[in-house]
Amino acid sequence: MECYNLSPHTYKRCFKPWMHWEISNFFTQEALDNIYKIMDHGDFLHAHDPSVHHAWTKNTNRYEYMFSRERYEKDIFVREMIDQFKSDDNIEFLEFLVKKKLRGNHMLRMSIWRDEPGYQLGIHPDSTYKLLTAQIYFPHDQVAEKHLGTSMYDQDKKEEKRVEFKKNCGYMFSPSHDDGCTTYHGLEGTVDITRYSFMINIFDRLLFESKINSKDGEFPVKNAWHEL
Repeated sequence: MECYNLSPHTYKRCFKPWMHWEISNFFTQEALDNIYKIMDHGDFLHAHDPSVHHAWTKNTNRYEYMFSRERYEKDIFVREMIDQFKSDDNIEFLEFLVKKKLRGNHMLRMSIWRDEPGYQLGIHPDSTYKLLTAQIYFPHDQVAEKHLGTSMYDQDKKEEKRVEFKKNCGYMFSPSHDDGCTTYHGLEGTVDITRYSFMINIFDRLLFESKINSKDGEFPVKNAWHEL
């Protein structure tokens, strides 16, 4: 089964308020069907559940279906999603786009997120250990949920654009904390209707482990991450 549409037109490069890519038509129809089945019937765990997240996460009103190593071993769809994303052709193309090495002591994490009414996400640049962030939206009612897209902010933390909350569309960027190019983004207001999305992150293992060691609480690294 092919999970991803690999056309170059999937990614549209944008320069304002900082470098990012708008994503469209990311998953194939067969992959979409499987994702919506998980959304409707999957076993979502709260973001503070120790088998999902670290104890110091700030997320509340968020539930997660992790494409973990455990599910990788048991679920052919999860395995195909992970393996195809990790393929040499895909990773080399993403490295070309973001101008960063995404393999070599790095980690891949994929999850379906379910944000419940009351969820908030303030302006932030993403953690220093993240090398790549991509979020794909999965509305059940695109009209009702159109206000739930991700906002991107300029260096004065003023909203400059909002990525539309459209089915199988989203955005991708490489987090930056440099002066003059901090990748500020977030969610305007408070979620008032259940919000589903698919999140992909690539982390620098050493930087992540350094942060883990500086915090109380453990993270299920062995189950959560796929090596790159």
